[in-house]
Amino acid sequence: MEGKLKVGGGLNLFWTDEIIRWNPFHNGNVSKISLPATLIWHPVFYLVNSANNMDISSDLESCTYKHTGESAASHGFIVSSLCSPNTRFYPYDEQECTLTFSTLKSKFHINPIAGGISLNEYEENSKWEILNPRVENGRIGIYPTIDLKMTIKRRPTFLMLTFVLPIVLLGFMNLFVFILSNNSGERISFSVTVLLSFAVFITLISDKMPHTSNNLSLLCVYLLTALMYSSAIVVSTIISINIYNINDFAQLPTALRVIINQRLKSSRRIGEEDSTIKQCTTKNDHGSFIEAHIHAPSNLSDQCKIMKAGQLVDTLFLTLFGTIYLLGSTVFLAIISS
Repeated sequence: MEGKLKVGGGLNLFWTDEIIRWNPFHNGNVSKISLPATLIWHPVFYLVNSANNMDISSDLESCTYKHTGESAASHGFIVSSLCSPNTRFYPYDEQECTLTFSTLKSKFHINPIAGGISLNEYEENSKWEILNPRVENGRIGIYPTIDLKMTIKRRPTFLMLTFVLPIVLLGFMNLFVFILSNNSGERISFSVTVLLSFAVFITLISDKMPHTSNNLSLLCVYLLTALMYSSAIVVSTIISINIYNINDFAQLPTALRVIINQRLKSSRRIGEEDSTIKQCTTKNDHGSFIEAHIHAPSNLSDQCKIMKAGQLVDTLFLTLFGTIYLLGSTVFLAIISS
């Protein structure tokens, strides 16, 4: 998207010539003739807001004249018009574009014909659809103009399936780092991989949109937020791993130790009432993992308490980031599609 609208169409011109008139009775009953445009006068129209060549009448070949002076000419054109893009709700964006035609002659009066813009020969575009085409009279200084206005709406299905939905799924997949076992040794690589994936999507989408600070796309804001969110998960993963690798329960933050002790006391009371067997993974003297069945949680070793602390931190991070991402994604999708 470069801020240009390329349009192919046809222009029908009608005017009254006060000079070229004749009486058919004295001219072999000829009431209509066609003359080369290079030999007679005809209106010259310009696309005022053109992105390249303003003169759109230069390739006019012939004009048709009636004996009454009524004249007409038709010709096709392909022009590029300036159209300032508004990508705030990309890929559900709509663009308001105007093609401004004028003769740049102050003495001319220009009126649109009945029917305005005809879309009888229009072929549907796979990326855009035209809404509410209309013709209005305008003026630039002393020069009258004809303004062809239209709203073009992007078809979002392809972009939603290839860009937006993968980004949303990546964000939810990022949460699984807190479910992944700490013993796998893949937590950091998993979270960093998702972070890099967000960076790649930012690069791909930035190439699809104009580089402008006006009407900044909400998708860009969402991507930047998702990148920050993924970076925070990487930091949180490092914190969680450090907790799992602490050797002394006393090294844990005071608040975390208090929470673990309170949970253990509650578990002990429940265990006495229900006579349930509590399980905790501990390390033996050789450093390998074994399953220990313990009836009294208050007697858990420091290593078991540290593991419970790590699991608690993982649960807190999973709940926190999951809630933030779910709410943020829901609000974002609701805004751009509304």
